[in-house]
Amino acid sequence: MGLSIRSLWGPEGRWALIVKGMLQSGNYFVPKVYGIIDFDKPLLSHWIMLPLVRSFGLTESVLRIPGALAGIATVLLIFVIGKRLFGTVAGVLASLVLMTSAMFVFWARVASAELFNLLGIWFMFWCFLAGAQEGRLKYVLLLYGSGAIAAFFKGPVAPALSVSALLSYSVITAVLRWKDVKSQDKGSESNPYRRFFGKEFLWIASWQGLAGVFVGTVVFLFLLLLPVLITGSWLGVQLMWKENVLRFFSPFDHRGPVYTYLVYGVMFSAPWTFLVVGSLLEIKRLDAGEPRRWTALVATAIFLFFTLSGSRRSYYILPLVPALALITGAVVSRWLETAKKNAWRLMQSAAFATSALIAIAGVSILYAIIYLYPVSAAYRYYFIAVSLSTLLAGLLGMYLLIRRKEKECIALIFLFVFLLDLGGFTAGMQLVEGRRTLRAFCSEAARQLANVEAERIGLFGEDASLLFYLKRANLNVFYSIEQIKKFQKDHPDGFLIADLEVLEEFSKPEERAILQAVMTQEPGMNENRGQYALLRFAPETSLR
Repeated sequence: MGLSIRSLWGPEGRWALIVKGMLQSGNYFVPKVYGIIDFDKPLLSHWIMLPLVRSFGLTESVLRIPGALAGIATVLLIFVIGKRLFGTVAGVLASLVLMTSAMFVFWARVASAELFNLLGIWFMFWCFLAGAQEGRLKYVLLLYGSGAIAAFFKGPVAPALSVSALLSYSVITAVLRWKDVKSQDKGSESNPYRRFFGKEFLWIASWQGLAGVFVGTVVFLFLLLLPVLITGSWLGVQLMWKENVLRFFSPFDHRGPVYTYLVYGVMFSAPWTFLVVGSLLEIKRLDAGEPRRWTALVATAIFLFFTLSGSRRSYYILPLVPALALITGAVVSRWLETAKKNAWRLMQSAAFATSALIAIAGVSILYAIIYLYPVSAAYRYYFIAVSLSTLLAGLLGMYLLIRRKEKECIALIFLFVFLLDLGGFTAGMQLVEGRRTLRAFCSEAARQLANVEAERIGLFGEDASLLFYLKRANLNVFYSIEQIKKFQKDHPDGFLIADLEVLEEFSKPEERAILQAVMTQEPGMNENRGQYALLRFAPETSLR
Protein backbone atom coordinates (compact mmCIF):
# COMPACT_ATOMS: atom_id res chain seq x y z
CA MET A 1 0.00 0.00 0.00
CA GLY A 2 1.34 3.43 -0.94
CA LEU A 3 4.48 2.05 -2.60
CA SER A 4 4.51 4.87 -5.14
CA ILE A 5 4.24 7.74 -2.65
CA ARG A 6 7.93 8.20 -2.05
CA SER A 7 10.23 9.26 -4.87
CA LEU A 8 13.12 6.95 -5.71
CA TRP A 9 15.71 6.92 -2.96
CA GLY A 10 19.31 5.79 -2.53
CA PRO A 11 20.08 2.74 -4.68
CA GLU A 12 16.60 2.58 -6.23
CA GLY A 13 17.53 4.85 -9.11
CA ARG A 14 20.26 2.44 -10.21
CA TRP A 15 17.84 -0.47 -10.17
CA ALA A 16 15.37 1.55 -12.24
CA LEU A 17 17.95 2.50 -14.87
CA ILE A 18 19.41 -1.01 -15.06
CA VAL A 19 16.00 -2.64 -15.53
CA LYS A 20 15.02 0.02 -18.08
CA GLY A 21 18.27 -0.51 -19.97
CA MET A 22 17.83 -4.29 -20.01
CA LEU A 23 14.34 -4.03 -21.46
CA GLN A 24 15.33 -1.45 -24.06
CA SER A 25 18.48 -3.23 -25.23
CA GLY A 26 17.34 -6.82 -24.82
CA ASN A 27 20.65 -7.54 -23.08
CA TYR A 28 19.80 -9.07 -19.69
CA PHE A 29 23.34 -10.08 -18.77
CA VAL A 30 25.16 -6.74 -18.72
CA PRO A 31 23.62 -4.23 -16.28
CA LYS A 32 24.47 -0.64 -17.17
CA VAL A 33 24.05 2.78 -15.56
CA TYR A 34 24.99 5.87 -17.59
CA GLY A 35 26.14 3.45 -20.27
CA ILE A 36 28.73 2.04 -17.84
CA ILE A 37 28.64 -1.61 -16.77
CA ASP A 38 27.41 -1.84 -13.18
CA PHE A 39 27.74 -5.24 -11.48
CA ASP A 40 27.40 -3.82 -7.96
CA LYS A 41 24.77 -6.50 -7.26
CA PRO A 42 24.23 -9.90 -8.98
CA LEU A 43 21.77 -10.24 -11.83
CA LEU A 44 18.86 -11.93 -10.02
CA SER A 45 18.18 -8.77 -8.01
CA HIS A 46 17.44 -7.06 -11.35
CA TRP A 47 15.84 -9.99 -13.16
CA ILE A 48 13.18 -10.45 -10.49
CA MET A 49 11.83 -6.99 -11.33
CA LEU A 50 11.77 -7.49 -15.11
CA PRO A 51 8.45 -9.40 -15.51
CA LEU A 52 6.49 -6.84 -13.47
CA VAL A 53 8.08 -3.88 -15.23
CA ARG A 54 7.44 -5.43 -18.63
CA SER A 55 3.78 -6.06 -17.70
CA PHE A 56 2.88 -2.92 -15.74
CA GLY A 57 5.46 -0.30 -16.68
CA LEU A 58 8.46 1.25 -14.98
CA THR A 59 7.10 3.05 -11.89
CA GLU A 60 8.16 3.37 -8.26
CA SER A 61 5.48 0.97 -7.06
CA VAL A 62 6.27 -1.72 -9.66
CA LEU A 63 9.98 -1.60 -8.78
CA ARG A 64 9.15 -2.02 -5.09
CA ILE A 65 6.57 -4.81 -5.37
CA PRO A 66 9.13 -7.70 -5.43
CA GLY A 67 10.78 -6.44 -2.22
CA ALA A 68 7.38 -5.98 -0.57
CA LEU A 69 6.41 -9.54 -1.52
CA ALA A 70 9.72 -10.79 -0.10
CA GLY A 71 8.89 -8.96 3.13
CA ILE A 72 5.46 -10.61 3.33
CA ALA A 73 6.99 -14.02 2.63
CA THR A 74 9.56 -13.47 5.41
CA VAL A 75 6.81 -12.60 7.91
CA LEU A 76 4.93 -15.80 7.00
CA LEU A 77 8.16 -17.79 7.27
CA ILE A 78 8.84 -16.42 10.76
CA PHE A 79 5.33 -17.44 11.80
CA VAL A 80 5.95 -20.98 10.55
CA ILE A 81 9.35 -21.21 12.26
CA GLY A 82 8.03 -19.69 15.48
CA LYS A 83 5.09 -22.11 15.52
CA ARG A 84 7.39 -25.09 14.95
CA LEU A 85 9.81 -24.05 17.71
CA PHE A 86 7.59 -22.53 20.39
CA GLY A 87 3.93 -22.94 19.46
CA THR A 88 1.24 -21.05 17.57
CA VAL A 89 0.98 -18.05 19.92
CA ALA A 90 4.75 -17.52 19.81
CA GLY A 91 4.67 -17.75 16.01
CA VAL A 92 1.90 -15.17 15.76
CA LEU A 93 3.64 -12.78 18.15
CA ALA A 94 7.00 -13.19 16.40
CA SER A 95 5.46 -12.41 13.01
CA LEU A 96 3.65 -9.40 14.49
CA VAL A 97 6.88 -8.06 16.00
CA LEU A 98 8.63 -8.44 12.65
CA MET A 99 5.88 -6.94 10.49
CA THR A 100 5.60 -3.87 12.74
CA SER A 101 9.33 -3.23 13.19
CA ALA A 102 9.77 0.14 11.52
CA MET A 103 13.10 -0.52 9.79
CA PHE A 104 11.95 -3.89 8.47
CA VAL A 105 8.86 -2.23 7.01
CA PHE A 106 11.01 0.56 5.59
CA TRP A 107 13.39 -1.80 3.77
CA ALA A 108 10.51 -3.96 2.56
CA ARG A 109 9.33 -0.87 0.68
CA VAL A 110 12.66 -0.16 -1.04
CA ALA A 111 13.63 -1.47 -4.48
CA SER A 112 16.89 -3.18 -3.54
CA ALA A 113 18.38 -6.61 -2.85
CA GLU A 114 18.09 -6.45 0.95
CA LEU A 115 14.77 -8.28 1.42
CA PHE A 116 15.62 -10.95 -1.15
CA ASN A 117 18.84 -11.60 0.76
CA LEU A 118 16.92 -11.71 4.06
CA LEU A 119 14.31 -14.11 2.67
CA GLY A 120 17.01 -16.39 1.25
CA ILE A 121 18.78 -16.63 4.61
CA TRP A 122 15.65 -17.45 6.57
CA PHE A 123 14.37 -19.88 3.94
CA MET A 124 17.60 -21.82 4.42
CA PHE A 125 16.99 -21.82 8.18
CA TRP A 126 13.46 -23.14 7.60
CA CYS A 127 14.79 -25.92 5.34
CA PHE A 128 17.14 -26.95 8.14
CA LEU A 129 14.36 -27.12 10.73
CA ALA A 130 11.84 -28.73 8.38
CA GLY A 131 13.97 -31.78 7.65
CA ALA A 132 17.53 -31.06 6.52
CA GLN A 133 18.72 -31.35 10.12
CA GLU A 134 17.55 -34.97 10.09
CA GLY A 135 19.18 -35.65 6.72
CA ARG A 136 15.91 -35.79 4.74
CA LEU A 137 17.00 -35.52 1.13
CA LYS A 138 14.27 -33.17 -0.13
CA TYR A 139 15.02 -30.53 2.47
CA VAL A 140 18.78 -30.94 2.19
CA LEU A 141 18.55 -30.29 -1.55
CA LEU A 142 16.28 -27.29 -0.88
CA LEU A 143 18.73 -25.97 1.69
CA TYR A 144 21.71 -25.91 -0.63
CA GLY A 145 19.78 -25.13 -3.81
CA SER A 146 18.06 -22.11 -2.28
CA GLY A 147 21.39 -20.95 -0.84
CA ALA A 148 22.98 -21.05 -4.28
CA ILE A 149 20.10 -19.02 -5.74
CA ALA A 150 20.13 -16.55 -2.83
CA ALA A 151 23.80 -15.84 -3.55
CA PHE A 152 22.74 -14.10 -6.77
CA PHE A 153 20.50 -11.51 -5.16
CA LYS A 154 23.11 -9.76 -3.03
CA GLY A 155 26.08 -12.08 -3.14
CA PRO A 156 27.40 -15.15 -1.30
CA VAL A 157 26.66 -13.50 2.06
CA ALA A 158 23.31 -15.38 2.27
CA PRO A 159 24.67 -18.96 2.04
CA ALA A 160 27.85 -18.02 3.94
CA LEU A 161 25.88 -16.59 6.85
CA SER A 162 23.30 -19.39 6.91
CA VAL A 163 25.81 -22.25 6.72
CA SER A 164 28.10 -20.69 9.34
CA ALA A 165 25.17 -20.16 11.74
CA LEU A 166 23.87 -23.71 11.24
CA LEU A 167 27.37 -25.15 11.54
CA SER A 168 27.84 -23.27 14.82
CA TYR A 169 24.59 -24.75 16.13
CA SER A 170 25.56 -28.27 15.05
CA VAL A 171 29.03 -28.08 16.57
CA ILE A 172 27.84 -26.73 19.93
CA THR A 173 24.91 -29.16 20.12
CA ALA A 174 27.18 -32.08 19.22
CA VAL A 175 29.69 -31.11 21.90
CA LEU A 176 26.98 -30.80 24.56
CA ARG A 177 25.47 -34.18 23.69
CA TRP A 178 28.85 -35.81 23.40
CA LYS A 179 29.80 -34.68 26.92
CA ASP A 180 26.50 -35.88 28.32
CA VAL A 181 26.61 -39.30 26.67
CA LYS A 182 30.31 -39.78 27.33
CA SER A 183 29.66 -39.41 31.06
CA GLN A 184 26.81 -41.94 30.83
CA ASP A 185 28.77 -44.44 28.71
CA LYS A 186 31.79 -44.84 31.00
CA GLY A 187 32.97 -48.37 30.69
CA SER A 188 30.80 -48.97 27.63
CA GLU A 189 32.26 -50.17 24.34
CA SER A 190 30.03 -47.80 22.36
CA ASN A 191 31.73 -44.96 20.54
CA PRO A 192 30.11 -41.64 21.56
CA TYR A 193 32.01 -39.79 18.83
CA ARG A 194 30.47 -41.85 16.03
CA ARG A 195 27.01 -42.01 17.61
CA PHE A 196 26.48 -38.34 18.32
CA PHE A 197 28.71 -36.26 16.06
CA GLY A 198 27.35 -38.10 13.04
CA LYS A 199 23.75 -37.34 14.03
CA GLU A 200 24.33 -33.61 14.37
CA PHE A 201 25.94 -33.30 10.96
CA LEU A 202 23.56 -35.30 8.78
CA TRP A 203 22.74 -32.16 6.81
CA ILE A 204 26.34 -31.81 5.66
CA ALA A 205 28.36 -34.96 6.51
CA SER A 206 26.23 -37.71 4.97
CA TRP A 207 25.43 -38.90 1.47
CA GLN A 208 22.36 -36.64 1.53
CA GLY A 209 24.52 -33.71 2.62
CA LEU A 210 27.07 -34.41 -0.10
CA ALA A 211 24.25 -34.60 -2.65
CA GLY A 212 22.97 -31.22 -1.43
CA VAL A 213 26.44 -29.66 -1.60
CA PHE A 214 26.84 -31.03 -5.13
CA VAL A 215 23.48 -29.68 -6.31
CA GLY A 216 24.10 -26.31 -4.66
CA THR A 217 27.56 -26.08 -6.26
CA VAL A 218 26.17 -26.92 -9.71
CA VAL A 219 23.42 -24.30 -9.40
CA PHE A 220 25.88 -21.71 -8.12
CA LEU A 221 28.41 -22.34 -10.90
CA PHE A 222 25.67 -22.29 -13.54
CA LEU A 223 24.39 -18.89 -12.40
CA LEU A 224 27.93 -17.59 -11.96
CA LEU A 225 29.28 -18.69 -15.34
CA LEU A 226 26.20 -18.24 -17.54
CA PRO A 227 26.80 -14.48 -18.01
CA VAL A 228 30.48 -15.24 -18.69
CA LEU A 229 29.59 -17.73 -21.42
CA ILE A 230 27.10 -15.34 -23.03
CA THR A 231 29.07 -12.09 -22.77
CA GLY A 232 32.64 -13.37 -22.63
CA SER A 233 33.33 -11.04 -19.71
CA TRP A 234 34.48 -12.02 -16.22
CA LEU A 235 33.62 -8.59 -14.81
CA GLY A 236 30.53 -9.86 -12.95
CA VAL A 237 32.55 -12.59 -11.26
CA GLN A 238 35.31 -10.15 -10.34
CA LEU A 239 32.88 -7.65 -8.85
CA MET A 240 31.07 -10.36 -6.85
CA TRP A 241 34.43 -11.40 -5.42
CA LYS A 242 35.38 -7.81 -4.61
CA GLU A 243 32.04 -6.70 -3.16
CA ASN A 244 31.20 -9.82 -1.16
CA VAL A 245 34.42 -11.64 -0.29
CA LEU A 246 37.22 -9.07 -0.22
CA ARG A 247 34.91 -6.54 1.46
CA PHE A 248 34.37 -8.99 4.35
CA PHE A 249 38.02 -9.82 4.98
CA SER A 250 39.65 -6.57 3.77
CA PRO A 251 37.02 -3.82 3.91
CA PHE A 252 37.71 -0.88 1.64
CA ASP A 253 34.70 1.24 2.61
CA HIS A 254 31.81 1.54 5.07
CA ARG A 255 34.10 1.00 8.02
CA GLY A 256 32.74 1.39 11.52
CA PRO A 257 33.66 0.62 15.15
CA VAL A 258 33.26 -2.91 16.46
CA TYR A 259 30.18 -1.93 18.50
CA THR A 260 28.36 -0.66 15.40
CA TYR A 261 25.76 -3.40 15.35
CA LEU A 262 24.92 -3.02 19.02
CA VAL A 263 23.70 0.47 18.14
CA TYR A 264 21.95 -0.61 14.96
CA GLY A 265 20.44 -3.64 16.68
CA VAL A 266 18.68 -1.27 19.08
CA MET A 267 17.56 0.99 16.24
CA PHE A 268 16.32 -1.83 14.00
CA SER A 269 14.31 -3.32 16.90
CA ALA A 270 12.23 -0.16 17.31
CA PRO A 271 9.52 0.27 18.45
CA TRP A 272 9.94 -3.05 20.27
CA THR A 273 13.42 -2.31 21.64
CA PHE A 274 12.39 -2.57 25.29
CA LEU A 275 10.53 -5.83 24.73
CA VAL A 276 13.44 -7.23 22.70
CA VAL A 277 15.99 -6.37 25.38
CA GLY A 278 13.71 -7.76 28.08
CA SER A 279 13.21 -10.97 26.08
CA LEU A 280 16.95 -11.44 25.56
CA LEU A 281 17.47 -11.12 29.32
CA GLU A 282 14.57 -13.46 30.08
CA ILE A 283 15.28 -16.10 27.42
CA LYS A 284 16.37 -18.42 30.23
CA ARG A 285 12.70 -18.73 31.22
CA LEU A 286 11.95 -20.64 28.02
CA ASP A 287 11.98 -24.40 28.35
CA ALA A 288 15.53 -25.69 27.99
CA GLY A 289 16.03 -27.68 24.83
CA GLU A 290 16.89 -27.48 21.17
CA PRO A 291 14.34 -24.76 20.20
CA ARG A 292 15.79 -22.30 22.71
CA ARG A 293 19.36 -23.30 21.86
CA TRP A 294 18.77 -23.05 18.09
CA THR A 295 17.19 -19.60 18.28
CA ALA A 296 19.79 -18.18 20.66
CA LEU A 297 22.73 -19.60 18.72
CA VAL A 298 21.42 -18.45 15.33
CA ALA A 299 20.85 -14.91 16.65
CA THR A 300 24.35 -14.87 18.16
CA ALA A 301 25.94 -16.28 15.01
CA ILE A 302 24.26 -13.64 12.80
CA PHE A 303 25.45 -10.84 15.08
CA LEU A 304 29.02 -12.17 15.23
CA PHE A 305 29.14 -12.82 11.47
CA PHE A 306 28.50 -9.17 10.64
CA THR A 307 30.57 -7.86 13.54
CA LEU A 308 33.60 -9.82 12.32
CA SER A 309 33.39 -8.00 9.00
CA GLY A 310 35.11 -4.61 9.12
CA SER A 311 32.74 -3.24 6.45
CA ARG A 312 29.68 -2.17 8.42
CA ARG A 313 26.47 -0.47 7.31
CA SER A 314 23.20 -0.18 9.20
CA TYR A 315 21.06 -2.36 6.95
CA TYR A 316 23.59 -5.22 6.83
CA ILE A 317 22.15 -6.28 10.20
CA LEU A 318 18.62 -6.81 8.80
CA PRO A 319 18.90 -10.66 8.98
CA LEU A 320 19.17 -10.33 12.77
CA VAL A 321 15.73 -8.69 13.08
CA PRO A 322 13.71 -11.92 12.46
CA ALA A 323 15.86 -13.73 15.04
CA LEU A 324 15.12 -11.04 17.62
CA ALA A 325 11.44 -11.22 16.67
CA LEU A 326 11.45 -15.00 17.28
CA ILE A 327 13.02 -14.62 20.71
CA THR A 328 10.61 -11.82 21.62
CA GLY A 329 7.58 -13.78 20.40
CA ALA A 330 8.63 -16.84 22.38
CA VAL A 331 9.37 -14.99 25.63
CA VAL A 332 6.28 -12.75 25.43
CA SER A 333 4.02 -15.76 24.79
CA ARG A 334 5.55 -17.52 27.80
CA TRP A 335 5.09 -14.38 29.87
CA LEU A 336 1.44 -14.02 28.92
CA GLU A 337 0.88 -17.71 29.68
CA THR A 338 2.39 -17.63 33.18
CA ALA A 339 2.24 -13.97 34.24
CA LYS A 340 -0.31 -14.67 36.96
CA LYS A 341 1.80 -17.49 38.43
CA ASN A 342 5.32 -16.03 38.25
CA ALA A 343 6.95 -12.67 38.80
CA TRP A 344 7.93 -11.20 35.42
CA ARG A 345 8.97 -7.78 36.62
CA LEU A 346 11.43 -7.26 33.79
CA MET A 347 8.85 -7.98 31.07
CA GLN A 348 6.27 -5.90 32.92
CA SER A 349 8.73 -3.01 32.91
CA ALA A 350 9.57 -3.55 29.23
CA ALA A 351 5.90 -3.51 28.25
CA PHE A 352 5.30 -0.43 30.39
CA ALA A 353 8.23 1.36 28.70
CA THR A 354 6.87 0.37 25.28
CA SER A 355 3.45 1.79 26.16
CA ALA A 356 5.14 4.98 27.36
CA LEU A 357 7.04 5.13 24.06
CA ILE A 358 3.73 4.98 22.17
CA ALA A 359 2.39 7.83 24.30
CA ILE A 360 5.51 9.87 23.54
CA ALA A 361 5.05 9.09 19.83
CA GLY A 362 1.57 10.60 20.05
CA VAL A 363 2.97 13.82 21.47
CA SER A 364 5.75 13.83 18.87
CA ILE A 365 3.28 13.50 15.99
CA LEU A 366 1.33 16.47 17.32
CA TYR A 367 4.51 18.56 17.64
CA ALA A 368 5.67 17.58 14.14
CA ILE A 369 2.50 18.54 12.30
CA ILE A 370 2.14 21.84 14.20
CA TYR A 371 5.75 23.08 14.24
CA LEU A 372 7.89 21.01 11.85
CA TYR A 373 5.63 20.15 8.91
CA PRO A 374 2.63 22.51 8.87
CA VAL A 375 -0.15 21.11 6.68
CA SER A 376 -3.55 22.19 5.46
CA ALA A 377 -6.50 22.20 7.85
CA ALA A 378 -7.94 18.95 6.48
CA TYR A 379 -4.72 17.03 7.01
CA ARG A 380 -4.03 18.78 10.29
CA TYR A 381 -7.26 17.50 11.84
CA TYR A 382 -6.44 13.99 10.65
CA PHE A 383 -2.99 14.03 12.24
CA ILE A 384 -4.29 15.60 15.43
CA ALA A 385 -6.77 12.73 15.71
CA VAL A 386 -3.97 10.20 15.14
CA SER A 387 -1.77 11.96 17.68
CA LEU A 388 -4.38 12.06 20.42
CA SER A 389 -5.52 8.47 19.87
CA THR A 390 -1.89 7.29 19.99
CA LEU A 391 -1.29 9.21 23.21
CA LEU A 392 -4.42 7.70 24.76
CA ALA A 393 -3.43 4.22 23.58
CA GLY A 394 -0.05 4.53 25.28
CA LEU A 395 -1.61 5.77 28.50
CA LEU A 396 -4.23 3.02 28.37
CA GLY A 397 -1.50 0.42 27.87
CA MET A 398 0.28 1.62 31.01
CA TYR A 399 -3.01 1.55 32.94
CA LEU A 400 -3.76 -2.02 31.83
CA LEU A 401 -0.34 -3.16 33.01
CA ILE A 402 -0.88 -1.54 36.39
CA ARG A 403 -4.14 -3.52 36.59
CA ARG A 404 -2.22 -6.70 35.60
CA LYS A 405 -4.07 -7.10 32.31
CA GLU A 406 -1.01 -8.10 30.29
CA LYS A 407 -2.79 -9.73 27.34
CA GLU A 408 -5.04 -6.75 26.79
CA CYS A 409 -2.03 -4.40 26.95
CA ILE A 410 -0.02 -6.41 24.41
CA ALA A 411 -3.00 -6.63 22.04
CA LEU A 412 -3.56 -2.89 22.32
CA ILE A 413 0.03 -1.81 21.67
CA PHE A 414 0.40 -4.22 18.74
CA LEU A 415 -2.76 -2.78 17.19
CA PHE A 416 -1.62 0.80 17.59
CA VAL A 417 1.92 0.19 16.37
CA PHE A 418 0.41 -1.44 13.28
CA LEU A 419 -1.86 1.57 12.75
CA LEU A 420 1.10 3.94 13.26
CA ASP A 421 3.13 2.04 10.68
CA LEU A 422 0.19 2.08 8.29
CA GLY A 423 -0.35 5.80 8.72
CA GLY A 424 3.33 6.65 8.83
CA PHE A 425 4.17 4.92 5.57
CA THR A 426 1.14 6.34 3.75
CA ALA A 427 -0.20 9.68 5.00
CA GLY A 428 3.02 10.47 6.90
CA MET A 429 5.17 9.61 3.90
CA GLN A 430 2.92 11.75 1.70
CA LEU A 431 3.44 14.67 4.06
CA VAL A 432 7.22 14.32 3.97
CA GLU A 433 7.27 13.69 0.21
CA GLY A 434 5.52 16.98 -0.30
CA ARG A 435 8.69 18.66 0.95
CA ARG A 436 10.93 16.82 -1.52
CA THR A 437 11.42 18.65 -4.77
CA LEU A 438 13.44 16.31 -7.03
CA ARG A 439 10.48 15.09 -9.07
CA ALA A 440 9.16 18.62 -9.59
CA PHE A 441 12.62 19.87 -10.61
CA CYS A 442 13.08 17.03 -13.08
CA SER A 443 9.64 17.56 -14.55
CA GLU A 444 10.32 21.24 -15.24
CA ALA A 445 13.88 20.55 -16.46
CA ALA A 446 12.54 17.91 -18.87
CA ARG A 447 10.08 20.48 -20.22
CA GLN A 448 12.85 23.06 -20.68
CA LEU A 449 15.04 20.49 -22.46
CA ALA A 450 12.30 18.92 -24.56
CA ASN A 451 13.76 20.15 -27.85
CA VAL A 452 17.43 19.86 -26.89
CA GLU A 453 19.46 16.97 -28.29
CA ALA A 454 20.87 14.54 -25.73
CA GLU A 455 24.47 15.22 -26.80
CA ARG A 456 24.06 18.89 -25.76
CA ILE A 457 23.09 17.96 -22.18
CA GLY A 458 25.60 17.06 -19.50
CA LEU A 459 25.21 15.76 -15.94
CA PHE A 460 27.93 16.59 -13.43
CA GLY A 461 28.17 13.76 -10.94
CA GLU A 462 26.00 10.68 -10.49
CA ASP A 463 22.38 10.60 -9.47
CA ALA A 464 20.48 7.74 -11.03
CA SER A 465 17.16 8.90 -9.56
CA LEU A 466 17.55 12.31 -11.23
CA LEU A 467 18.34 10.68 -14.57
CA PHE A 468 15.32 8.40 -14.18
CA TYR A 469 12.93 11.30 -13.56
CA LEU A 470 14.41 13.35 -16.41
CA LYS A 471 13.32 10.49 -18.71
CA ARG A 472 16.29 11.13 -20.97
CA ALA A 473 18.74 8.54 -22.18
CA ASN A 474 22.39 8.74 -23.20
CA LEU A 475 23.23 11.98 -21.41
CA ASN A 476 26.87 12.93 -21.00
CA VAL A 477 28.00 12.24 -17.44
CA PHE A 478 31.02 14.16 -16.15
CA TYR A 479 33.18 13.58 -13.08
CA SER A 480 35.71 16.42 -13.38
CA ILE A 481 35.98 20.05 -14.44
CA GLU A 482 38.32 19.00 -17.26
CA GLN A 483 35.54 16.95 -18.79
CA ILE A 484 33.18 19.93 -18.57
CA LYS A 485 35.76 22.10 -20.34
CA LYS A 486 35.92 19.66 -23.22
CA PHE A 487 32.13 19.47 -23.30
CA GLN A 488 31.85 23.26 -23.57
CA LYS A 489 34.40 23.32 -26.38
CA ASP A 490 32.39 20.75 -28.34
CA HIS A 491 28.97 22.19 -27.42
CA PRO A 492 29.20 25.93 -26.58
CA ASP A 493 25.38 26.05 -26.57
CA GLY A 494 25.13 23.08 -24.23
CA PHE A 495 23.34 22.63 -20.92
CA LEU A 496 24.65 21.24 -17.64
CA ILE A 497 22.70 19.74 -14.74
CA ALA A 498 24.74 19.84 -11.55
CA ASP A 499 24.52 19.61 -7.80
CA LEU A 500 25.51 23.13 -6.79
CA GLU A 501 27.36 21.93 -3.69
CA VAL A 502 29.42 19.45 -5.69
CA LEU A 503 30.07 22.02 -8.42
CA GLU A 504 31.29 24.53 -5.84
CA GLU A 505 33.55 21.96 -4.24
CA PHE A 506 35.32 20.94 -7.45
CA SER A 507 35.48 24.18 -9.43
CA LYS A 508 36.96 27.65 -9.10
CA PRO A 509 34.84 30.83 -8.92
CA GLU A 510 35.93 31.94 -12.40
CA GLU A 511 34.90 28.56 -13.80
CA ARG A 512 31.48 28.73 -12.18
CA ALA A 513 30.97 32.30 -13.37
CA ILE A 514 30.51 31.30 -17.01
CA LEU A 515 27.54 29.05 -16.10
CA GLN A 516 24.18 30.76 -16.13
CA ALA A 517 21.27 29.27 -14.17
CA VAL A 518 18.20 28.45 -16.23
CA MET A 519 16.35 27.07 -13.24
CA THR A 520 17.20 25.90 -9.73
CA GLN A 521 15.66 23.19 -7.62
CA GLU A 522 13.50 24.55 -4.84
CA PRO A 523 14.94 23.95 -1.34
CA GLY A 524 13.42 20.89 0.25
CA MET A 525 14.14 17.66 2.03
CA ASN A 526 16.82 16.34 -0.33
CA GLU A 527 18.54 13.13 0.72
CA ASN A 528 22.25 12.52 0.19
CA ARG A 529 22.69 15.56 -2.06
CA GLY A 530 22.46 19.32 -2.19
CA GLN A 531 20.48 21.46 -4.59
CA TYR A 532 20.35 20.84 -8.34
CA ALA A 533 20.35 23.48 -11.04
CA LEU A 534 19.90 23.46 -14.79
CA LEU A 535 22.73 25.61 -16.19
CA ARG A 536 23.88 26.73 -19.62
CA PHE A 537 27.15 28.18 -20.83
CA ALA A 538 27.23 31.96 -21.01
CA PRO A 539 27.66 33.27 -24.56
CA GLU A 540 31.11 34.36 -25.72
CA THR A 541 32.89 32.82 -22.75
CA SER A 542 35.04 29.79 -22.38
CA LEU A 543 36.68 27.74 -19.71
CA ARG A 544 40.44 28.16 -20.03
